[in-house]
Amino acid sequence: MLGILEYEEFFVRVKTYIGNVIINGFNMKLNQLNSEDIMIKGIISNISFEKGEVEDK
Repeated sequence: MLGILEYEEFFVRVKTYIGNVIINGFNMKLNQLNSEDIMIKGIISNISFEKGEVEDK
């Protein structure tokens, strides 16, 4: 399964085909979400990446 794994106003974890993207910040909001795109607005303080297994599309 791909998509949003966790969401708080200060923390978002998104699963992608190549691993997880972790975004930390303040007052973050998911403004747009569909099968291809996620728009996160707010004050972003850090973005990190957790490498994972490559999944088939």
